[in-house]
Amino acid sequence: MYQPLKLYRRHKPDCRLGLKGTQYKNTKCDCPVWVFGYRTQRANEPQIRQSLGTSNWDDAHKEMERRFFSDVTLPPLPPPPPKHPKPEDKGTTIERALEKYVEVRETNNKSRGTLKVLRSFSKIFLKFCEMKDDKKDNVLECVSELSLDHLEYFMAWRKATAAKSFRTLNSDLGNLRGFCAYCVKHKWMTENYGKELDWVEPENGPDEKPRPMPNPPYSEEEIAVILNACSRIAALSTARDYQWGAARARAIILLFLDTGLRVSDAVRFRKEDIRPDRMVKVYQTKTGDPVYSRLREATVEALNAIGQHPKYPNQISSYFFWNEVCGLDGLKARLRKSFGRIGKQIGIRVNAHRFRNTFGMMMLDRGVKMRIVSKLLGHKSVRTTEKYYEHWSKRTQENMLDALEVIPDFGRLTPAKIVEFPKAVGA
Repeated sequence: MYQPLKLYRRHKPDCRLGLKGTQYKNTKCDCPVWVFGYRTQRANEPQIRQSLGTSNWDDAHKEMERRFFSDVTLPPLPPPPPKHPKPEDKGTTIERALEKYVEVRETNNKSRGTLKVLRSFSKIFLKFCEMKDDKKDNVLECVSELSLDHLEYFMAWRKATAAKSFRTLNSDLGNLRGFCAYCVKHKWMTENYGKELDWVEPENGPDEKPRPMPNPPYSEEEIAVILNACSRIAALSTARDYQWGAARARAIILLFLDTGLRVSDAVRFRKEDIRPDRMVKVYQTKTGDPVYSRLREATVEALNAIGQHPKYPNQISSYFFWNEVCGLDGLKARLRKSFGRIGKQIGIRVNAHRFRNTFGMMMLDRGVKMRIVSKLLGHKSVRTTEKYYEHWSKRTQENMLDALEVIPDFGRLTPAKIVEFPKAVGA
């Protein structure tokens, strides 16, 4: 059996380091180093076993090479393979950076509308980076390639192609600033060039007319027609689903008008939230103080009349509108469908948020202070209430006209004392 040459230490009988073994390499041991094995694998090769005349392990290696391998010519090493230059790493791609930015915003529990606008902006900005034209002759792939000129041209291109409203342009600019700040935080960019861009002013100047309320309040006549339609559908329909859906729609409409709740809060209204005195907690402030509203008897009766769904009579839930099985988004979609069915019958657009606006406007029209209405609606600031409700309030208009009546008619005032002026010199 072939055994290549191998070094080993041959300890003397009186060596105190003999227990360390034959492969002990420390120089503390004075025992000689021997070599054992075969030089090659050829047949009839004599076995080698001899002392190398030294106790140093490194010197024994050199002596073994000198004695047994000095006449062996080793083949030359093959030339190393040519080194191909690695492609230059320019950093994170714009597409990957946009995906990570959207993921971070999703984890921050942003609203569905905000995320929808952000995803639309990401697609538009990625399309801009991939296009070529006279002013932009190269495709932008990495975040490090972005510059202030590119962002300025993006805003100009956006304004020229699709974004006609200054609000849309400012929304794109806000998303662009946030994306650049995210890239700077992760050191993909050296500077937030988005901050160098100015907000877009309205074409008619800063005094442009305010944005109209998208969901104007209902009049009392319209509310009466809507509630009557709910009762009529429930009474005339033969389908139990339609009857139950109309009763549910009537109950949640009355809840909107009594409390001004948002849709997301109204669908999660619990049965235990109604106190014996018909008081309900609308929400809780940051300081921990609850804000209450009072339900009318008709509203409580309508809520208790909903009952169980005809398809699931044995399903018990602690909520009036949610069965705790389906998703809340699906529940809100079914409510919109019910409102659309009712509005189609009477020719009035029925929208859940308009009932919340109606609650706020009726409070203001009956002389309730803006600060109290803002508190009941759960607005963070009174400015939000003023922004959307003040120009619709009849009470505000009447107070403005009454204030004008207080100002005296200066053109008809009679002076109590006539002052004599001296004649001018030269008159």
